[in-house]
Amino acid sequence: MYEIHIERRAVKELEKIAFEKQQYILKKISAILSSNPFPIGNNPKRLKGEYAFRLRISDYRIIYTIESDKILVYAIRHRKDAYR
Repeated sequence: MYEIHIERRAVKELEKIAFEKQQYILKKISAILSSNPFPIGNNPKRLKGEYAFRLRISDYRIIYTIESDKILVYAIRHRKDAYR
């Protein structure tokens, strides 16, 4: 099992999203990433130039890194703004 930590700036980004979407995203993050940081069905990808990964959840992108037994989520953004 991996422990999931969401950074403050990711929480602020999440607060800008509608409440129903927030709940959906948080459920998916805990269900998908807690057991496996590289889930097959959700198309995780390594970002170029960084040791970070992106996970697609609906129209949102979850940007995270892996540190031993922790997953650090540092961005939750809409797909149009995710890589800026």
